[in-house]
Amino acid sequence: AVAIPPQQLELAKARGATHTSHRREMTAGDIQTALSDIQFDQLVLETAGTPQTVSLAIEIAGPRAQLARVGAVPRALTQT
Repeated sequence: AVAIPPQQLELAKARGATHTSHRREMTAGDIQTALSDIQFDQLVLETAGTPQTVSLAIEIAGPRAQLARVGAVPRALTQT
């Protein structure tokens, strides 16, 4: 789980998240490094719905990650 409010990270842990990261304290690279031990066994759920969080989810996902977006993809999202 990647979030800013500590209570969201605590809730994610209580619901079964194995890794949590505070977004203001870690860069995307830091998060990816923290997830390196499970890079081939990831389920990334993006639920915030902003272009920034969708891009972050794609960036931190490992090479065989399953990535799911809950809700609609933001119109402002562009992928290259």
